Amino acid sequence: MLKWVQIRNFRSCGNTVVPLFDSVTALVGKNGVGKSNVLLAIEWMARRASSPTDLDMPTYAPNQDPFEITARLELGSQQYEYFVRYQGPFVRESIRKDFVERLSILTPNGEHSIIFDRTAGIVITPLRDVPLLVGTSAASMASISSLLPADDVLNLAIEPVKTFFAGIQYYLIDDSREGMVSDLVVDTEYQKWRQRYVAEGALTKSVAYRLLYMFHENREMLNEFRSLVGPEGLGIVNFVGVETIDAQPATGGQKSGLNKYHFFQFIPLEGMGGSGSPRTFSSLSSGTRRAIRMLVSLLFDRRSLMLIEEPEVSIHPGLLRKIVGIFRTYSPISQVIFTTHSAEVLNVLNPAEIVLLSAPAGNTLARVLGPDEIALAHKFLCDEGSLADYFETTDEFES
Repeated sequence: MLKWVQIRNFRSCGNTVVPLFDSVTALVGKNGVGKSNVLLAIEWMARRASSPTDLDMPTYAPNQDPFEITARLELGSQQYEYFVRYQGPFVRESIRKDFVERLSILTPNGEHSIIFDRTAGIVITPLRDVPLLVGTSAASMASISSLLPADDVLNLAIEPVKTFFAGIQYYLIDDSREGMVSDLVVDTEYQKWRQRYVAEGALTKSVAYRLLYMFHENREMLNEFRSLVGPEGLGIVNFVGVETIDAQPATGGQKSGLNKYHFFQFIPLEGMGGSGSPRTFSSLSSGTRRAIRMLVSLLFDRRSLMLIEEPEVSIHPGLLRKIVGIFRTYSPISQVIFTTHSAEVLNVLNPAEIVLLSAPAGNTLARVLGPDEIALAHKFLCDEGSLADYFETTDEFES
């Protein structure tokens, strides 16, 4: 699990330390305090650490000062610290500092036992007699994995951290960018993705592709999904399944042979609009579609850490309470960090799942509730108040 991060010189995060929880962490604060910046910094760090391709940072690049992020992780019985420093790509070479990356194990007495220390293209490690040379813009851990045998002692040392970082995913849960753009899935296009998924583990943003794969090749996962969205779970839909049709598309006015098309049927449950009748995905409410996207991502992607922007959008607080409960249930598989500025979201959280963000002087600051604050928050709840009522007493949160 990711335990905390320190972010320097990344958008509004001049020097921001963010504590995190093992199960669910809600980054709470009013608009513009830097909640999304924290998620984007974590996402960039994960890609920077684990991607096999060269990475730059043109979108998030700092100006003259290097962007730095330090992360503490607890994986099994071992604690790690990862550090990366990066200079923006459009800074003049004459003043550009070297790229720095470091991974260490934290000993019980708080000391650092270095696994590797990298500057520019040189990786130094006490686990090998000579330095390793990597591409100046390539990720160290991905490069080490490609250069050394899988059973090399250095590869074995970095594997847990590399795997965790590779499993971090940022989710907008947005109709315009993710999921079923059309209710029809062209089989030839689906098969192209399926081959890449089987061979390389290539994920997709498409809800349709993932459901289709569950339907044909992982019925256990499909039944798990049905349980989560059905009467015993969120209580929003019964997922009926997939219908396949043959069509004969025209290309340039000529018949080009049969192709298969798949479409999905959902039956809204009692109390929902259109209950009892099969519906396409696009005809479901935006909140129902959003809930389905989150659950499909949780089940199919099996990410080590999910970074989610504002899960409450279009979703009723009662439904959101169930979704947060599902996040907690699946926390041994996926840690979840999400942003929110909604007072309603506070009322479905435990006080110990909240990190308050503020920006009193333009710099994002983050803190957890102290013991006295948690006790007061619990008192509000016991007195039939709400966490939102409690946070109205602090200037750090404003709905």
